[in-house]
Order: sequence, then structure tokens, then C-alpha cells
Amino acid sequence: MVEENVPKIQSIKLNLLMNAILRTSAFIFPLITFPYISRVLGASGNGAVTFAESIVNYFLIFAQLGIPTYGIKKCAECRHDTKKLNRTVQERTVQELLIINISTVIVSYIALIVMVLIVPRLIEYRVLILISSISILLNACGMDWLFQALEQYSYITFRNLGFKFLSIILMFIFIHSPENYVILGAINVVGNYGSNILNLLYARRFLSFKPMGEYNFRQHVKPILVFFLLSVSITIYTSLDSVMLGFMSTTAAVGFFAAGTKMKVILTSAVSAIGNVMLPRMSDYVANGRINDFHRMVRKSLNLVLLITTPLTIYFFVMSDATIDFLAGKGYAPAIVPMRILSFTVIIIGITNVLGLQVLVPTNREKYVAISTIIGAGADFFVNLIFIPRLGASGAAWATLIAEFSVLIVQVVVLRHEINILIQDIKPFRIVFSGVIAFVVLLVLHTGFEGLSSFLQLLITAPVFFFSYCVSLFIFKEPFTQIYLQQLITQINKSRRLNNLSNKNMKR
Repeated sequence: MVEENVPKIQSIKLNLLMNAILRTSAFIFPLITFPYISRVLGASGNGAVTFAESIVNYFLIFAQLGIPTYGIKKCAECRHDTKKLNRTVQERTVQELLIINISTVIVSYIALIVMVLIVPRLIEYRVLILISSISILLNACGMDWLFQALEQYSYITFRNLGFKFLSIILMFIFIHSPENYVILGAINVVGNYGSNILNLLYARRFLSFKPMGEYNFRQHVKPILVFFLLSVSITIYTSLDSVMLGFMSTTAAVGFFAAGTKMKVILTSAVSAIGNVMLPRMSDYVANGRINDFHRMVRKSLNLVLLITTPLTIYFFVMSDATIDFLAGKGYAPAIVPMRILSFTVIIIGITNVLGLQVLVPTNREKYVAISTIIGAGADFFVNLIFIPRLGASGAAWATLIAEFSVLIVQVVVLRHEINILIQDIKPFRIVFSGVIAFVVLLVLHTGFEGLSSFLQLLITAPVFFFSYCVSLFIFKEPFTQIYLQQLITQINKSRRLNNLSNKNMKR
């Protein structure tokens, strides 16, 4: 590694800001594209793309082999030790992980091609699946774990935004009829993984890809397999519903389920951004024995997650009918019930993200995260077997909710002796009471404006609901909200003083 070219570690505030921009884009872009795609392709075409991508996801996870999370943790633990970072990143680790990754990519492609050739249901969508599988190769080239470990979120954010804009342009140019669903699969690859090509070019500024020799692959095997087990179990119950619906029902049912999960995916990805940003810093705190700082940051994260997910869950539970109508159109009415069910997973996923990614992983207890997700995956599978034949997309939604709750229960049991420390200073009942008040306000608004278009309903109810929630938090004096408010007031006063000083100097 050329030390003078090593990217500077950015502040948590900047990282959170960059991730907020990135995750906001993850919220805004689907709001632009999904209404168009769902209406042009219909439930069957949209469901076909979702089904194919869910199949590819399993092979993608095998190709990753747990490297993304392991790579972040490995590099973040030693990033302040220049010699150790040099030895870890340049001489061995990156090249070793890349070689392992390339090997698993080859195996994944062979297995995928065999599956596509012998499974009748997959033969029907073989072209779409093979096009979507390009993401496996691009994901390996990306090395996002390296840039996240070095906290280069500004680069990650602007790179992703550029390719998202490109994918939108391509979408409106090439998608005009239900037969264009294969083209959509290709555009999704470009939008989600195309930017990874730039990573190789950017990484050459501070990494040498010249073969070093004398590789030690064995040191990575055990931790990678643990993270791989974790990734597999997570992917099983995040993609399992769409896959089982595709085999046990119709692609239209998959399309309805995809529409019902769209907002949940957007919201949980925004919440998960907190965990992705905090993992390197948490690992750094634990590695350097800063346990008090570690606990303090966990409490902040957990409280922030509760503050954010509570109103989001309430709002989209009540407004699911207007949301589905706005995003997908009248033809997707069967997606309303699945969305209502899945809205509760937003809070659960937010909490498990903190407990798993910010507490268990940095403290080298990732095996318990894997165990919890395996239990969740098992619950998801068996509930799907029972509920999908009877309830279709709604049955898959119930299975997801039960699976997520199972994960939460296991992680709470594992951390039962530390819970009191982790929730110290958090006042959940004040958040709940604020949510209840805002919920009543929203019900009145929803009933009163039911005759309006879905867009106007969302436009009117959202500001009033979230304003009611924030006011209630201040009335109940929720501790962290008070701190955030005080910081905001201090910042405003500071800006005013600087402006006044500047005006006085100009008059002189």
C-alpha cells in the first residue's frame, strides 16, 4: 500500500450524512421507477424479474462466502496501526480474499448453469437468470468491504448515485411493454452493480495488485465460514418467500408480494445504513478496549432506530392502501394486506440490526447472529409451507414477520445479561406514547381524505403525522430528542453569532 495515498478516515457525522444521501436515493429512485415498471410490466413481468433475482441471490451469497462483513471487520480493527494496516491490506489480506472470492464465483457460475439446465421452472426464465447472474462477477470485483472498512462513504455514495441515474435513463428508454422484462433485469444489474467496475480502478491508487506469494488462506477460513453461514441464513429468509411463491404459486403472486415488500425493503435499507456505518467504528472501539464508548454508541444507535422505525411502521401500516395504489396502481390491490403485515418488520429489523451488526459482530460473537438467522430461516420455510397454499402473498408476509421476530428473540436471549446496559437512558414508552398519539391523528386524516387520490392522501397525511409525532416526543421529553434539539439550537445560535460577527466586520 502506498501510505500517502491511503484514504483519510472520515468522521461518523460525514459517514452518516453520506449514507443518509445514499439511502435517501434508495428511497427516491424506486418511487420514480417502481410506479412506471409495475404499470408497464404488470404483476407477472415484475414477478418474473423478482423471481429470477431471488434465485441468483443464493448463488451470489455463496460467491461472497461471508467476505464482505469479514473484510470490513478485519481491516477496521487495524486501520490506525500503519504497519499493521500495510501488512494486512497490501501484502496479504486483500489479495487472499480476492483469490478466494474468484474461486467461489467460478463454482457459483457452474452450479447456477447446471441448475438452469435441469430445473424445469428455471429453464423458462434461463435468459433472465443468466443476465441477472452478471451481478455475481461484478460484486466480486467491487470490493465494497474495503472501502467501507476505510470509511470511504463519500466515494461509495457518489459512485452509486451516478449509476442509479444511468439506470433510470436506460429504464425509460428501453422499457415500454410487458415483453421488456428481460431488459429490466439487465438494467437492474447496471444500476446495482455496474459501479463496482470503478472500484478496481480507484483501489489501484492505494493498493498493489502484484501477486505477493506465500498466501495464508487458512487464517481466513473459519471466520469467513461463520460470516458465510450468517449471510446464507439471512439470504434464505429474505429471498425464500419470493422463491417459494414462484414455485408454489404464480409469478403474479410474486409480483404482488414484491409490491407489498417494496416499501419495507426501502425503509429497512435506510435503517440498516446505521449498522453499516457503525460496524467499522464499533470494531475499532472493541479492538482498542474503549468499552464505555462502545456502549454509549450502541445506546445512541438503538434509540435512533426506535425513534425512526416507530413512526414509519405506524404510517405505512395505516396508509398501505394509498401507498400501493400510488406505487403500483389499482391492479396491485392484493399487495395491500402483505404490506400491512410487513410494516411491523421495520421495527424488528431495526433492533436486530443494532444487536447483531453493532453488538455481536464487533465483540466476536457473530456465530450467535448466524444461529439466530438460521432459526429465522427455518421458521420462514415451515410457515411458508403452511401459509402460501392458503394465503398466497399474504402467507409469505406472515412467514417473514414470524421469521424476523424469531431472530429478535434469539438475539435478546443471547444478550440477556447485557440488555440493561444497552438500554440505559432509553425511554421506549415515551416513544410508544408519541406514536399512539400520531396514530390517532393519522386515522382521522385517513378517514377524512379517503376520497382523494393516493398521491394527495400521502402528500397531506405524511407531514401532519410526522409533525404530530415530533411534537409528542418534545411534550413527553424523550431524552435523546431533547439532546438532538439542544444540539440543533446550539448550532443555530452559533451560526447567528458568526453571521453577526461577519456583518460587524463588513460595516467596519
